[in-house]
Amino acid sequence: MKTKNIVLILSSLFLLSGCNSNKSSSKESDSTFIDTEDSSKITTTEEVTTETSTTSSEISSTESNSSTSISSYLDYYKVSVIDNKDIEISGLDSSYQEGTNVTFTISILNNNKQIKEVRMNEEILTSSNNIYSFIMPNMDVTIEVILSDKEVEEKYSTTYDIKYDLGTRKTAKKIETSEQLYSCFQKSDDNLNIIESVSSFELIYGGGNGGKGETNWYKGDMLKFGTTSVDGYLSLSLKKQVNKVKLTGYVYDQACKLKVGDVNGTNAKEEICSSMNEVSKDIVNSNSVTSLEIEFEPTSNLKIETLNKKPLFLTSIEFGLSGVDANKYSVTWKNYDGTILKVDNDVIEGSIPVYEGKTPTKPNEGDKAYKFIGWEPEITNIYQDSEYTAKFAELTYKNPEIDYSPILSSDSKYIEYGFYPQSHVKDETLISRLEVTSTLASNGYYVLDDEFYIKETAKVFNNEKYEFNDGTSISNGSSYWFKCERIKWNIINKVDNRYTLLASSLLDASIYYKDYENRTLDGKDILPNDYSYSNIRSFLNDSFLNEAFAFNSSSIVDTSIEGNTDKIFLLSKEDYKNIDYGFVNEETASLTRECKTSDYSRIRGAWYNTGNKNASLKYNGTYWTRSASSNFSYAAVNINSAGFISEYAVDGTSHCIRPSINISL
Repeated sequence: MKTKNIVLILSSLFLLSGCNSNKSSSKESDSTFIDTEDSSKITTTEEVTTETSTTSSEISSTESNSSTSISSYLDYYKVSVIDNKDIEISGLDSSYQEGTNVTFTISILNNNKQIKEVRMNEEILTSSNNIYSFIMPNMDVTIEVILSDKEVEEKYSTTYDIKYDLGTRKTAKKIETSEQLYSCFQKSDDNLNIIESVSSFELIYGGGNGGKGETNWYKGDMLKFGTTSVDGYLSLSLKKQVNKVKLTGYVYDQACKLKVGDVNGTNAKEEICSSMNEVSKDIVNSNSVTSLEIEFEPTSNLKIETLNKKPLFLTSIEFGLSGVDANKYSVTWKNYDGTILKVDNDVIEGSIPVYEGKTPTKPNEGDKAYKFIGWEPEITNIYQDSEYTAKFAELTYKNPEIDYSPILSSDSKYIEYGFYPQSHVKDETLISRLEVTSTLASNGYYVLDDEFYIKETAKVFNNEKYEFNDGTSISNGSSYWFKCERIKWNIINKVDNRYTLLASSLLDASIYYKDYENRTLDGKDILPNDYSYSNIRSFLNDSFLNEAFAFNSSSIVDTSIEGNTDKIFLLSKEDYKNIDYGFVNEETASLTRECKTSDYSRIRGAWYNTGNKNASLKYNGTYWTRSASSNFSYAAVNINSAGFISEYAVDGTSHCIRPSINISL
């Protein structure tokens, strides 16, 4: 027992025996008792003084307060924790008084670890609801948390069947978007949905086809990986780590070679599909699917790819869970001034973060304008908590002082009105000047010598070997400059001073609607091919309108279309058969409905006729009408490159817009 406690106890014994003293007890000069065993522990108290002539009442008072007085002199001892980067301990102070009930919690920072044992000195602690506790002894304490690897549960969990409706098509259709591809995976059991997203893919087709003549076959509900000339791959971000997959379906050739595993290729496994059936009409019609199991190191970023240009036809996939959750991180998106625009939590490790908030802006400063051009640092696959800051280009804001009013041609057959990117810029001298220009118009066009330009990266349909009108080959992923020219419109009707106009060329590429799913809005069942609720109508009356008519839209007359009031619209199937509009009243091929793609539309994903079979059709494209198919809810009426009226799935990205407007002069 420490010296100060002995003094207090002896004083109490004297009082209890009824002894009185006329002398004061000795007084420590600084009222502090030093622990002679460990000078780092110091306890301070009031002066310990025994007054003379202690009365019986004082004895009683001393008895009642003796326990409190003793506890006030108990020492504090240190608590330390052995460092472990995989844990975080909450609730611990650096020291506690002897006898204190100490509690704390432990958080595991590594999803691959679990708690094996928690020690306080040599004592093993147990927990209740992850709360650990102990009584502070009269000595320093060291807390040690011992971890072990989580046990791997090698089992199949969660099966996805592939669902893809070919509709009236008899050939596989190239998947264009990650969202479209994600929707093909339909969970066939009640287990966890572990697919977080499709992080990337290349040359994946919905459905499959093959053979010729009597051996010809085609079928939906499968995904085709690559072709016989180009390999394909698919990368998935998963909510849990997997270490095994079972791929079910067919192969083009049993020599098909696959590589399956982590997206970075680390410890991925290569397998020959010798156990899978080769695809044929009989095999497909009898649904004679076979499976291939592939094991690899655990990953939450799975990549499946063909290696030797022999396609895989996948009809279902099963995942073998490793028993470990995928690591998740937070992504913070900031504006130029550090303002937080958005925080995305639980972003799966290895996935590529996507900003889905409002486009960042920076206020103009005098005649200087700022244009958002991306993020710093460059966005890549995520493996830790990350921050991205909006990046802006400094531009001078100025609209040229030119006439933006509609211009009627001398023969009264055409009107020029509005601006839109159309022709490719080939002149190297002009391109050099454009690369350093810093003047921006109000709609984002670059201004040089009172002309408008824009630069955009090519996204060529199906990675085809297309070209511009000037003969320049288009390279997918490369950036090109385009001149933003006045839009030329055919006058298809005139009543007094009101003109109905139809674009003379195909200006851009667009889907009709994003998928095949029905929706319910305000209690109403909405079909995918309902023009009123389509993506293409929104695009025309928002992005297109604001860009093309940024400088002057006052001549446009509101038009009632499908019960809506629009400024920009598409003609209907019946409009394209209207003789008064200059068309033939037939659905067969017609020169009157043929239309050329613009250079700009080709880098936006538009398909065009190469003219190999009919030179007169070269550069002709396909374009949407606003009319829904009468046969399929997922199709809309379109005009093909020969002017034939047909139908096409609404999510087709290779079709163009041919807008129409009414104006008043």
